[in-house]
Amino acid sequence: MKVTLLGSGGFSPTPRPTCQCDLCREAREKGGKHVRKGNSTFFHDDNILLDTPESVMQLLNENDIGSVDAVLFSHFHPDHTMGLRAISQMCLPEDTPFDGWEEESIDVFMSRDTRDRLDPESSVPGYLLRNNAKINIVEDGDEFTIGETHVTAIGWKESPESEQKDVFGYLLERDGVRVFASPDENKNLPISRLPSLDLWIKECGLFRKGPDGDKLRTDRFWDRMMKAELSFQQSRKQAKKADVDKVVFTEIEEVYRRRPEDYRSLSSELGESMEFGYDGLKVEL
Repeated sequence: MKVTLLGSGGFSPTPRPTCQCDLCREAREKGGKHVRKGNSTFFHDDNILLDTPESVMQLLNENDIGSVDAVLFSHFHPDHTMGLRAISQMCLPEDTPFDGWEEESIDVFMSRDTRDRLDPESSVPGYLLRNNAKINIVEDGDEFTIGETHVTAIGWKESPESEQKDVFGYLLERDGVRVFASPDENKNLPISRLPSLDLWIKECGLFRKGPDGDKLRTDRFWDRMMKAELSFQQSRKQAKKADVDKVVFTEIEEVYRRRPEDYRSLSSELGESMEFGYDGLKVEL
């Protein structure tokens, strides 16, 4: 199985628009691994795209993706869905003359909560989905096939206040290889339900302090965030509990104020089985 981490950022990409901090200025000047666009992953064997951040069209072009046959959504948050206009763009005819905008559709898999929040009947995201997305509602435990890839949906609640399971990870199995992708909101993920894995693409988790030891959030804000969010230390503990050969961390925010060399240093402490992802990272299993 071939997997590309198209984008490794999250809610706050690197560089952030208008931000003049040293990290963002350096990212604009140097590019490469200093830049982190929205969180999205591509599974090449059966052309499966996980999540559509705002930058997904650019990410697909940068990685020379020639076809997308199915889209999986992990949850409704804007940094994972607001690039869904790419779906209609991918369905435009390549040859002219063409007779309308609705000639093609792509299978899109999402939870009921995500579908309801995107609202295909009245919202702007719903309008973008309506013509070219064949929406498939997934429930916790659902199994389905895309091409030759067997997919199992595993759902959980983002927070105790959630009325239903509103965050999903996907177990993809093909040719004896197992990959689990849970790109964000991993705090309440049911680790005990994971089988042995060859690869886990998972949320990095929040850092409380920058590399210089200074606090990145006030204590009050940190305590409030931790009611529903995951710290990096907690994310690392989750990974250690699983039977997995390799872990790639994603959802790496600009607000963590870390450069590529900072993450390389941290990776060396984690050992060979864990690493921080970067835009364009390719893994072949």
